[in-house]
Amino acid sequence: MLDIKFIRENIELVKQTCINRHMEIDVDLLLKLDDDRRTLLKKVEDLRALRNQKSKGKPSAEEIERMRGVGDEIKQIEIELEKVTTDYNDLIYKVPNTTHVDTPVGKDETENIVIRKVGAPKKFDFQPREHW
Repeated sequence: MLDIKFIRENIELVKQTCINRHMEIDVDLLLKLDDDRRTLLKKVEDLRALRNQKSKGKPSAEEIERMRGVGDEIKQIEIELEKVTTDYNDLIYKVPNTTHVDTPVGKDETENIVIRKVGAPKKFDFQPREHW
């Protein structure tokens, strides 16, 4: 699996790899989901930090109500984050590894180029022992 940072930095390479491997993956959608996921994570973390900061002192009744609202907002964002993360994971796990630049591109395995062949097993002039 490719790291999302690598995908962000090498968008065209990843798109070309998908084409070369005959895989239909929407890399732009993956990057949008990644951006959405990171934005939602930041919102949740900021709200949790606010809630933790306010819980250290003696809160007033008004602050308690506000923090309940923050808790509800955190729950809503976490639900949305779970949906985005599921879609994100479905896509990122399908992204293929990049191929070497010398690898020929063909429509199927019949167009593979044979680089070398390994011959028949070595003939011994004695009876080899079993490995066990």
